[in-house]
Amino acid sequence: MDSAYNRMEHSRFWYACELESRYGAVKRARGQYLYTQSGARLVDMYQEGGRAVLGWGAGKALTHCKNTANRGALGTFITAEQHRLHRAVHNLLPLYTQVRWYGGAAAAEAARAAVSAELWRPWGEDARSECVWFAPPFPWGGDTVIICCKDAAHDARLLESDLLAPPVLAGMTRALYDLAAELPRRDESLWRRHDKILLKYWKRRGPYLYPLVSEKNYTNFFLHCLDCGLYISPQYKTASIVPHEASDGDFTRLKRRPYDAE
Repeated sequence: MDSAYNRMEHSRFWYACELESRYGAVKRARGQYLYTQSGARLVDMYQEGGRAVLGWGAGKALTHCKNTANRGALGTFITAEQHRLHRAVHNLLPLYTQVRWYGGAAAAEAARAAVSAELWRPWGEDARSECVWFAPPFPWGGDTVIICCKDAAHDARLLESDLLAPPVLAGMTRALYDLAAELPRRDESLWRRHDKILLKYWKRRGPYLYPLVSEKNYTNFFLHCLDCGLYISPQYKTASIVPHEASDGDFTRLKRRPYDAE
């Protein structure tokens, strides 16, 4: 078997397979870096679609997740964690009183459509819409999203929240408090740090990077960056994120091998 991952899944998770085929399996993640079995260190500019925007292993979310798991309540139970998560969302976005969370892509998409929720991202534009959705900054594999609305009238149009495992809810809750504390600490001084190289390939708004490369060439651009030790967003319409913890040396290979779509 030439890959640790089943070939049948390659079309869905091609980007993970491409990373593994070049560098071996990821064995550790810390901050804005991924470390692989071959000894490579990759700069993570994808950051799990924003779920790792605080950094892999940052804050105390994983500790809270582990502590809750140690209590053994791992099933689909109603616990105090649901109430705590609701409070954490309200602390982050005080105007939004109606809160739901969904652990699967299909349920999340249906809920977003039901209330016309708009994407909110930290350090992006302020949340103004009646309903917004966002990926919780707890990098646990999956498609978990949080949807919140200002008006109780939207309540009847939303399915009840999924019963996610209490340790995952605890991790999400702590991550939201960590995010609220981190919001005033990051600004343009961090995000413009690598503009000299990044703005050749992306348009930047705050920490978010939107490709200048055309959509038809984007997969090739992703693979080129991967060969240069940069793990960018594998989806054209999902922004990459400025790795402000990276050093100039982390971009050396991209500087030496500029991408040319032609």
